[in-house]
Amino acid sequence: MSRRGPSGYAAAVWLLPLLACPRYDGDDAEPGGDSTPPTGDDSGTSTTWLTPEDCEAGEQWDGRACVPLDCGLYPWGELEDDGSEVVWVRADAPPGGDGSRSAPFATLEEAFATRVRRIHLGAGTYAEEVRLSGGFELWGRCRDLVVVDASGRRDDSAYGIEVAGEATVRGVTVRGADTVGILVADPGALTLRDALVVDNVGIGILVDGRESSLDAEDIRIEGTVEDAERGGGIGLSVQSGALAEVRRAELDDNQQRGVYVRGNPSALRFEDLLIRSTVPYADGSYGHGLSVEGSGVAIGTGLQVLDSAEAGIWVSGDGSGLDATAVLVEGVSRSGRWDVGVGVAVLDGAEAELDGEVLATTGPGLVVEEATLTVGSGSVVSDTEFAGVVVVDGTLVATELSVAGGVADADANGGVGLYVDSPSGSGEIELRGGACTGPLAGAWLAGAGSYELSATTLAGVGKRETWGLVLTDAPPGGLTVSGGAITGWAIGVALQGSTARIDEVSWKGNAIDVAQWDCDDVAPLAPDGLGVSVLCTGRRWDLPEPSWVPLGSRE
Repeated sequence: MSRRGPSGYAAAVWLLPLLACPRYDGDDAEPGGDSTPPTGDDSGTSTTWLTPEDCEAGEQWDGRACVPLDCGLYPWGELEDDGSEVVWVRADAPPGGDGSRSAPFATLEEAFATRVRRIHLGAGTYAEEVRLSGGFELWGRCRDLVVVDASGRRDDSAYGIEVAGEATVRGVTVRGADTVGILVADPGALTLRDALVVDNVGIGILVDGRESSLDAEDIRIEGTVEDAERGGGIGLSVQSGALAEVRRAELDDNQQRGVYVRGNPSALRFEDLLIRSTVPYADGSYGHGLSVEGSGVAIGTGLQVLDSAEAGIWVSGDGSGLDATAVLVEGVSRSGRWDVGVGVAVLDGAEAELDGEVLATTGPGLVVEEATLTVGSGSVVSDTEFAGVVVVDGTLVATELSVAGGVADADANGGVGLYVDSPSGSGEIELRGGACTGPLAGAWLAGAGSYELSATTLAGVGKRETWGLVLTDAPPGGLTVSGGAITGWAIGVALQGSTARIDEVSWKGNAIDVAQWDCDDVAPLAPDGLGVSVLCTGRRWDLPEPSWVPLGSRE
């Protein structure tokens, strides 16, 4: 769906009923009635009515229209009279109804006035204020046919649905809000099922406050755009200490951020969360799929972040955390402000644990800056630019991580599987098993720090001027390589002004297995087990200088 500015807003709202509403044959047809097309007039034109034979796969004939299968039959679908106290509302009902199933109200206003807590909604558009509390339950026939339209409201009533207390909403679409599609305000607790939140301004769903919560299942949030003055464009925002639990959710084509978790102790628990096509602002900034900041926390399994800008996943700030399994981040485009697109960024004191795949980024797949990232067994990073993984004064612990990427960027800079810069000496790397490669180098370690590679494979392709592992300007004891294999490089291990502990490594296909130079302040390695080695002989090699500008310094 295309983005819209003020001039396109009316057009987007006009088009939506065509997308959301059933393919009706005409208001004159009764359930089970005659659907024969009327006779054309003398001009030769006629009105074409749909028939049951016109329904497509996934649709059924409900007596008036072709509707999705899960919408049931006209007029109430699967909504039943189960003996509970219920008010019935149908947008096309004649005036004067009493709220019964056979004589429904035509407006929500009439239903709210009865103070009956459960309201059943038939198909139609309800352009009314919806404020829920005190256990109200709003049940629509199905989200494809029941629309809460807030496009005519502004200021204090510019929400599609406002919840300030316990409430349940299911089977509805919310669209056209000028500020927030669905607001769960403090204190509010919303149970949300089978809902579509589409084409709202500011925030699709906002859960705000320490006593506010959302329990959502089978929802979709789409097309949220920024407010010209207040920004936003966020699909789902959980902030100021709120809690959200989300299962089977899709977020598509939102602006700035798909999902935003911010503030202590804001938390998101998720299962099967798909965030797709988050777009940046006009200046190219943001476009993050999932953003966790300000001591917020996100925990869950089954996270897909596809086609983001600047960052697929962004976790930043002391106390902020992500614990996610079965993750797929794929397709991150360049940022207009940073000219880079990162798969997963963990920054400024944040902590993250994840396993899965990070693919096709216009920058590194993983970036860890002054933060901690633990990567679970069997994870993959590939098809990245500059490096597969970048760590700047941070901690990376990875088990069986496969890094195959890191082509040079547009400035012919980089081309490294793992790039580590530790100017303060606080960097810490533990690779346990797995493999790491790149067209320039498998692993490039710069500066003081603690680096351990255990049973890790660094595999090159036998080209000249390639380096399996480079360590520069590190103090004694900074690097330990044990087990594993280093194969197919011009130089397998290059130590400039540095030393290392290297044990039981398999060497094959390297022009030189180990080279060590600039040894004024370091001791030569013992040659045993190092294969073909040139150690502190006075011979020197000119190293390229990959250079990464930390994300934190680009703000």
